Amino acid sequence: MNLTVNDDGIYNTETYTVSCEEAVLAGRAAALVRENIVIGYDRECQTCFHALASGIMSQGKKLWNAGICTQAQLRFCIRESSADCGIFIENCCGNKKLLLFSSGGHTLTSEEEMEFTEAINESRTLENVSREGQIISADVLSDMYFTGMKQKFISLKNCNIKINSSSRIIRDFALENLPQRNCSPETVTFSIPGNGLRASAYSDETGCVFWEKLVLICCNDEFEKGKDMALPCDFPVIAEKTAASWNRIIYRYDPSSSNLSDVSKKEMSLEFPFLTDGLYLAARIAWIMHTRCCTFASLLRDIPEFTTTVKYVKIHGDPAEKIRRIQENEVCCRSDSGRIVARKSKSGKSLVLYAESYSTESADELCSSWIRDLDI
Repeated sequence: MNLTVNDDGIYNTETYTVSCEEAVLAGRAAALVRENIVIGYDRECQTCFHALASGIMSQGKKLWNAGICTQAQLRFCIRESSADCGIFIENCCGNKKLLLFSSGGHTLTSEEEMEFTEAINESRTLENVSREGQIISADVLSDMYFTGMKQKFISLKNCNIKINSSSRIIRDFALENLPQRNCSPETVTFSIPGNGLRASAYSDETGCVFWEKLVLICCNDEFEKGKDMALPCDFPVIAEKTAASWNRIIYRYDPSSSNLSDVSKKEMSLEFPFLTDGLYLAARIAWIMHTRCCTFASLLRDIPEFTTTVKYVKIHGDPAEKIRRIQENEVCCRSDSGRIVARKSKSGKSLVLYAESYSTESADELCSSWIRDLDI
């Protein structure tokens, strides 16, 4: 079995999926390093769930079963259960992979990834213990998530909101809790991916509006209320300009870092669920429109124009030497045309470039120029 921790989850790098036998191995590894584990999964992943659960229970550990849910919903369950680990079984075109979350629903730090890698290697020779574990239903926590979401939408007036999603869970919620209102001249349609983590929006007046600008609208509302914000280091730097207009502060953190400063800022970010929950983000935008009696287009006019792009660049030659040349973990490059944040991938064999500028073309050219200059 070639089960490894990769940039986009845990799976067999030869088959690009996780077999039931490998899921048992991953469960044993999780039980080695964590005590309180929550598991959620996509549809058609129940068999893989039971295999993963059997691996955890074979080591005498308990687990919370969040059932079929979205990743955003699982993160909520992790926080509410005070779990120190969450595992989501994702099904993509029949291939399954395991996505790991730490306490608070955060993505794993580099140190935690290494910890799980070592645990997977150790679990290959692990024997079952005599004491069996236990599965605990997390249905109450999942119900709490949607009850809270329902309350956010139910009192909205003068807002004609629609929600599209590849997730049946989110679509069913929208059908039950978002009655169509014809009192508003503007219809705003939110598109939420199947994992539930982000959202984009569309109206006839604004066209398509991507996640970053929706988050900035919510940030603007927080600044107006006198609050500072905690944002990941790769979020567009235009947020600082918006914060400065309200005399507020942005605290940046590296999601993959485990140092105390980053950990405290990540904990601060939990106060703003719209950063990692597309349904909550849609509800927050609708609530701002409702309380201000304004249109979505008018909210967008308060946000400066910018665009972002993400590129993955393979490092040629000696990855270790190239990484040292760009200061190991993160480089921030600023110019008159924009900014690039470059971060090492989990494998260390490529870079992830987050570029922002005043247009898509200029952001792409900024990336290309930076790559040429550094000879990556």
